[in-house]
Amino acid sequence: MFIKEEKEMWIFGSSGLIKANLKAYFKARSKGLPEDDALEWVIQSRYPISEHNRQMVRLEFEREFNKTKNYSEKKKITELVRIILFNENPHLADRCLLSQPTLGRDFNLKPSLGQKIDYQMDEIYNSLRGKYKY
Repeated sequence: MFIKEEKEMWIFGSSGLIKANLKAYFKARSKGLPEDDALEWVIQSRYPISEHNRQMVRLEFEREFNKTKNYSEKKKITELVRIILFNENPHLADRCLLSQPTLGRDFNLKPSLGQKIDYQMDEIYNSLRGKYKY
């Protein structure tokens, strides 16, 4: 298990993007939109002008989620937000592919970049989920 140190676990500059997109989703759901429509709302609200970016994100999301499988709501929205994050910050996607957990000087396992993003996403998701009722 990883030691959760705030300074180490959060990826600078990504929390605002994650929070904005999760808020858009939860607001849409709390106003009565079904899950798939709320996911589409996140894409539309993130890229109101750029059809190219909307298409790129939609295609990547559809590739990631086979319609025949039943994925949790949390898995779908967090993966959509991750796709948006990587679409806007391609260097993060590249670094996540190369990043591996490492041993620190204190011999505690230090998380990979992808694990840090997962931790950050979970923290923000959990903090916002309770604020919106649907």
